Amino acid sequence: MMGLMPEAGARNGWLRLTNHKWWCVGLMMTPLVASGCHKVLFPASEPRTQYQRADTLRDRFTPLQEPDVFGNPKPALRARLAPTN
Repeated sequence: MMGLMPEAGARNGWLRLTNHKWWCVGLMMTPLVASGCHKVLFPASEPRTQYQRADTLRDRFTPLQEPDVFGNPKPALRARLAPTN
């Protein structure tokens, strides 16, 4: 009858092996997640859209920010939403 019942040690060994595999996968993924992006994905010097690039080439560029009365940068909504002539 001993051969018909699974041994407790074998089952625990399988669980230990499975946990060991996940531990190794976690250790291998940690440097990838921790490193992050080493380069900025969208630099501020590049145009944000094709329309901004076209406006820059035609000398119709509107600034993204303008200083308020205290000198703090604020979005230049009036300049960007004004109708173009």
